[in-house]
Amino acid sequence: DIPLPRVPQKNNLYNKEPKRNQPQMKRRMPALPQLPRTQLANNILTRNVDTTWQNEVTYNQKEHTILPQVAHSVLCEKTGKPLTYRGLMKTRHKQVWETALANEFGRLMQGVGTRIKSGTETLVPIEQSKIPNGKIAAYAKIVVDIRPQKKEKHRARLVVGGDRVDYPYDVSTKTVDLDTTKMFLNSVISTPNARFMTMDIKDFYLGTPLNRYEYIRMQYNIIPDKIKQYHLQAYKHNEYVYFEVRRGMYGLPQAGKIAYDQLARHLKPYGYQPVQHTPGLWRHESKNISFILWVDDFGVKYINRADVEHLQSALASKYKFESDWLGKMYVKIKLKWDYKRGTVTLSLPGYIAIVLERFRNRHKFKTQHSPHPFTAPKYGRTTQFASNIPDEIEISKDDIKFLEQVLGALLYYGMAIDCTMLVAINSIAVNKKYGMLDTMKAVEQLLDYAATHPDAEITFRRSDMILKIHTDASYLSEHGARSRVGGYFFLGDNNDNDSDMNGPIAIECSILKNIVSSAAESELGGVFTNATRACGLRTALNEIGHPQPATPICTDNTTANDLIAGRIKQQQSRAFDMRYHWVKDRVQQGQFHIYWRPGFLNLADYFTKHFPTSHHRKMRKIYLAPPVAKLAEAMNYMLFCAQLPRGCINP
Repeated sequence: DIPLPRVPQKNNLYNKEPKRNQPQMKRRMPALPQLPRTQLANNILTRNVDTTWQNEVTYNQKEHTILPQVAHSVLCEKTGKPLTYRGLMKTRHKQVWETALANEFGRLMQGVGTRIKSGTETLVPIEQSKIPNGKIAAYAKIVVDIRPQKKEKHRARLVVGGDRVDYPYDVSTKTVDLDTTKMFLNSVISTPNARFMTMDIKDFYLGTPLNRYEYIRMQYNIIPDKIKQYHLQAYKHNEYVYFEVRRGMYGLPQAGKIAYDQLARHLKPYGYQPVQHTPGLWRHESKNISFILWVDDFGVKYINRADVEHLQSALASKYKFESDWLGKMYVKIKLKWDYKRGTVTLSLPGYIAIVLERFRNRHKFKTQHSPHPFTAPKYGRTTQFASNIPDEIEISKDDIKFLEQVLGALLYYGMAIDCTMLVAINSIAVNKKYGMLDTMKAVEQLLDYAATHPDAEITFRRSDMILKIHTDASYLSEHGARSRVGGYFFLGDNNDNDSDMNGPIAIECSILKNIVSSAAESELGGVFTNATRACGLRTALNEIGHPQPATPICTDNTTANDLIAGRIKQQQSRAFDMRYHWVKDRVQQGQFHIYWRPGFLNLADYFTKHFPTSHHRKMRKIYLAPPVAKLAEAMNYMLFCAQLPRGCINP
């Protein structure tokens, strides 16, 4: 039996590495900040939960490790880096991965042995001299991963080097984004008797005929001997074998658009069409059913089961797919539905564990409850000076690459689930150009914060699906006299009550590109930034089926509010004419309603400043806890914050 990892006892951090003199048979992999065994196993859509759990946790103790289902990567236990196909061929599991690659060739060609009797005829070997003039043979990359929930767990995929393919036509593909996905999930729990299910088309990109052939090449010595039936040695030229690509493959720039257009043509006779403005959102012309499409994953909202069966029968005439009527996962996000209470909880269990495992050899993790450094104000001074730019201590290119990898790994998690990381990620990304040692310290602090709080959740509750926005800005809060903008977008009830808080469907956390001359101008810039983003959200909500009144936008700056409302005459504020007139015109058109509330009631304030650790620990409960259960606690804390001294006071 493969030993399971120990559950950490303190702070959900890594335990120490086993001692070298410890017997080899008792050696265990470092404990990851994962959920308990039974809870994680229930997150995986599979028939055999116990077997899947063991496959999920560890693949080979000495050589490489399989981490949770979010990334499916095969990681080296010593370095934490993903293993390539060549690296796996040096392990004692060479035969397993060689068979996986042979199966991939069988699917793309005309089968292999008795395992795969027929293929898609996507790849056809040709002689190098027969490649047309003007065509370049791109490279083919082998991508390996683990899919415990699939029948074939060890997967090797051939991916075309798309950067070497010259395709002069449109390759853009309409796919759903995170904001629309969250609004769609809110619509499910807010529509009476509505339910959610998912479908996954098998080999969606593969098998689609190309309107013009492409060409790839592979080294002959890396091709498995198990496909000798194709006699590829006859096509070898300078140690490479050349193939003609006749159907869609992963990596081709045009593969996504061709597959999407083919799906649209196939579903149109059945009454399913994409909406006019929102990418990835589809509706039926007469039936009460709609779905969102992310590559080949369908997220379906329905009321009558017969409508879903109609969609399934339409797809079954051309595609093979898998269905999950419980809708437990979509775009790798775990969904926990409670239709009686009208809530859905989103999480990415195990995602942070993968990130930490990847970087554990670069950094020793410690407890940290603040995602970014905090500079305490100097109380008692008449003037508050901005912090100086740190000394220009250059860091190596490897450190810069490490910084970029951390930001790239945590950005999706911050946008999808844990919004408390966004200020730190944005600040590090902006200051990355300085290449200083303090930036590296900020990255390490962010990793410590992620290790301390590994598995966040956000919960959406039933509402009237009315878009509401809180906007805020901090004047001269970043280096270079720049100002930061924050916005909190959520769906609430059709009333004027400010306490109907809900989970965020979108967070605005950015820095104004222009240097502003006053706090009022920065606040108006925040209103403008959030209002422009809200235009697309309003359109998407209308097409989902929830018409929007004038969207209320809460600001805590009286000057910006009175200026837009016309209670202040514009004289010395011509520096921000464009933002002022744009927002004012939209208010007069009835698209937005700007109103003022005190700063302690503004949910966007958190995303505009660097706060102390105590504030982070309190606000994390507000943003990431179930809104129904924690609403009273959140409002009490925000009222408590209103009583704290602000500004420059005597010590």
